Amino acid sequence: SADPEKVRMDVQSLFRNGEDWEEVTLSLIALGQNVCKSQLPACDACPLRDACPSSTRGATIDVEDAGNL
Repeated sequence: SADPEKVRMDVQSLFRNGEDWEEVTLSLIALGQNVCKSQLPACDACPLRDACPSSTRGATIDVEDAGNL
């Protein structure tokens, strides 16, 4: 979905309580800061690469295409 709020609500609905959601949020932030960097993603090190439609198995993601993630 292109609607970030809908995506958040869909993902959040998978977790039973607020504590779990806080942990997921912090983990996703850390993943973005350390692995899935916009300019040079480390796809080979990403634990979500097999499920990620943008995984390029270690190649960089074209910034122009990043809006389609």
